[in-house]
Amino acid sequence: MAAAILSPSRVSEFRAVIVLEDGGGGRLFPLCSQSSAPTSGHLPVANRPLISYQFELLEDVGFSEVIIVCTKAASSALSVLSQMYPTKLKCNVIEADDGMGTAEALLRLPKDFREPFILLGGDALIDETCFHRMVDLHRSREAALTVLVRCPPKPTVLKKGAKPASLPFEKTKVSKRSSETTYYIGVDNTHRRLLHYNIDMGVGDAGAGDEVIRVKKSLLRRFPNVTIHNHMEDLHVYICAPWIIDVLASHGNLQSFQDDLVPYLVKRQFRRKFLEKFTPPTEEAILVSKNSHSAPNLTGGCFAWIESESYCRRVTTPQSYMIVNQDVAASRTSFLPMEPEERRNFVHPSVKTETQIGPNSVVSEGVTIGANTSIKNSTIGQHCQIGNKVRIINSLIMDHVHVADGTTILGSIVCSNTIIAERCNISHSVVNYALQLSEKTQVTDDLKLA
Repeated sequence: MAAAILSPSRVSEFRAVIVLEDGGGGRLFPLCSQSSAPTSGHLPVANRPLISYQFELLEDVGFSEVIIVCTKAASSALSVLSQMYPTKLKCNVIEADDGMGTAEALLRLPKDFREPFILLGGDALIDETCFHRMVDLHRSREAALTVLVRCPPKPTVLKKGAKPASLPFEKTKVSKRSSETTYYIGVDNTHRRLLHYNIDMGVGDAGAGDEVIRVKKSLLRRFPNVTIHNHMEDLHVYICAPWIIDVLASHGNLQSFQDDLVPYLVKRQFRRKFLEKFTPPTEEAILVSKNSHSAPNLTGGCFAWIESESYCRRVTTPQSYMIVNQDVAASRTSFLPMEPEERRNFVHPSVKTETQIGPNSVVSEGVTIGANTSIKNSTIGQHCQIGNKVRIINSLIMDHVHVADGTTILGSIVCSNTIIAERCNISHSVVNYALQLSEKTQVTDDLKLA
């Protein structure tokens, strides 16, 4: 399907809302913390805060302002980031309580907020073409809710004897601690109607693959061409009718937009009493059919845009965080780092180095790199000091990190303000903020917290 490129004026009927969830105790621990990155949107991706990519997207598609709902700590950090990475958007920040869910946070919007809106969860990287396709579907179906879903790319056909590329932190303590969520998403293949939505948080392996999916016969008669997917990812990007805020206000037990509100709306999109209570009469006439055996309504209700071509990913675990960093560094998205591009990498002019930096790498300002050091497929944050004979491969080094001579860092994340002494070996691990590793420290397949 060819992408329809929308003019900037065509998003004028929508408002943009970003809800930044508190990430301190979730699956991104220890990367997100109150003192460093209160939410995933504050995390650096190729040396830019993740939320700056969302600002760039909203600017490119024609928005002039955005409402940001976040905690007080996130608001303070956001004001600092806005000075370092300015945006043309007018940012209206609304503070929410700590631990408040995304659905609850929307109730902090002004009482006169009555326009259709686009909700972003603050942790996604989405190309513009993907955004346009989602908006086109929402408009063509006059939808109440449109959900953006990512379909993983098909596996690459390997030559005989070749092994598939391993994912970051694959089969390590890091990946076991932060297992991915499984979404059970039922979509009508003909009209993209979202008919089933359920989430398995992936806490353990018990019962995996034994999920029982129940679908009403009346729904199958109405939509006979339905596929239940369990390999897709909800990107936490939604286009919403304004009356969805009224649903939240009348149901105090709906805390999370994704976990609570989306399943709630999907289950009730064909119920007459629910529609009579919340939707305008014109929408009700479209949504409700007196005869359940009649042809399916092609407008109104809940829909899903399944994206399989343009780039779109969420940052929800250390593994997905590493993948997104590598994708931006390797120019697999339409977004670029702030550093100028040269020889298949992005290196700030202020970098002082005595060695050649390998491809698909991003090196920020104020970095010094010693002699006989190798940096490949990695990101180095601001004002880092890298010693002599250091090897950094497939890794992410945040700001103000000191790496002494002879150290090897392979497939790992090293958080800001960490000091690593000589001849350390860090492999497939996450090293917490502001740690000091003594000489010859070995960290393998682990979360190094202290």
